[in-house]
Amino acid sequence: MVTDLESTVLPTPGKVTWGQKNWKGLEDADLTVSLRRRGDLMVVSVRLKDDKTVVAADASPKAILAADHLELRWSEWGTTKRMENRPVELGVARNALGVPVATWFKPPKKKDTPPPTIRWTSPEAIEVELPLDWFMPPPAKRTYYDPMTYMPWFSVFFSDGDGKGQETLVNVFPKVLFVAEPGRPFPTVEQNVQPWARVEAGATLLMLTQ
Repeated sequence: MVTDLESTVLPTPGKVTWGQKNWKGLEDADLTVSLRRRGDLMVVSVRLKDDKTVVAADASPKAILAADHLELRWSEWGTTKRMENRPVELGVARNALGVPVATWFKPPKKKDTPPPTIRWTSPEAIEVELPLDWFMPPPAKRTYYDPMTYMPWFSVFFSDGDGKGQETLVNVFPKVLFVAEPGRPFPTVEQNVQPWARVEAGATLLMLTQ
């Protein structure tokens, strides 16, 4: 759940999803991820553990893949002809000067979309600001939007190379996103999307399931 009131820390440690034989433990490669809403943005904050840092020689996809980098993956809402979600993937690294470099491994539908704002706040911490409209349907199409069925998924991968190319992928995967309106502690569910019925005062769980 993404809210502007409290940062949501996703499961940690990350799960090694590729290159298990090369992984030497949490100090070799690991990450924690938190999400927070900031107006119309979702701020993705990542803290890394890495025993050897490999920077990107330039901003090309080849150079970013060869370096230690993050892969942010999500689904762009309703962009196909059948209004299906479209997979998007952003690669993020830094160069020898500590400057963020990024490229689309799988670009959004809208051509020439620039990468989002990225900040390396320390050698082990990075923030990426993703517009919420990359994940959510436009307001005019939210009336019958069912977040339980169509809510986009989002995941963060850390690719560790140790100077030998991509060796290990460590993943944090929250499955689906639930975004709260500003100032609210929880997302809202519209009655015409998820119907409910009023219950009597003092109702028990047993009564509701009979």
